[in-house]
Amino acid sequence: MMKKAEIIERMGRERVVGILRTDTAEQAVLASRAMVEAGMACIEITWTVPGAGEALTQLSGEYPDALWGAGSITTPERCREALAAGAQFIVAPNFDPRVVGMTLEAGKVSCPGVITPTEMVAAHQAGADVLKVFPINCLGGVAYLKAVRGPLPDYRFCPTGGIDKDTLKGYLDAGAFCAGAGGNLVPMKEVRAGNYDAVVQNTREFIAARDAAVGR
Repeated sequence: MMKKAEIIERMGRERVVGILRTDTAEQAVLASRAMVEAGMACIEITWTVPGAGEALTQLSGEYPDALWGAGSITTPERCREALAAGAQFIVAPNFDPRVVGMTLEAGKVSCPGVITPTEMVAAHQAGADVLKVFPINCLGGVAYLKAVRGPLPDYRFCPTGGIDKDTLKGYLDAGAFCAGAGGNLVPMKEVRAGNYDAVVQNTREFIAARDAAVGR
């Protein structure tokens, strides 16, 4: 079993978290397979997906070398379900100290959602490992990340919201620990059409953009 420090190191090395918010668990499984095939190794299944727990359990068993996370974890009950399903990192759009505490107690990586510096400091003091700045595209984008990193240079930030392969470099250059990508990485129109080849291609383009940004 991967230790917490190893999960954090891997997230920082992968630099992109692929976020899946699909209509069904089957879509989440098929899209995840396509992303893994394309080289994505850090994937978050949101708990708004019906049957998300079953999908996460299945995928973590199929691809034990990938990092699997759970998103939209807004309550301790959801957190408990996600941890039982094998989530290695727990992501939320908000900061709930109960969810952070439960995640830390389980030895997994806590990624609560924050907007203001006050929330950032509170979450960090509660022990959160990575701070999801969401929705970054509504807050000023790269400029906002740069602004908050000024007084908080040692925090790990994961900007999320509206990031695409063209804007990814700006966030990584601005010091993002990693970046979350959802609809621009896995377009739902392609998933609903069953066009998973398009998901593979789009994921490869994202990975190429990441590699170019970090000089790989």
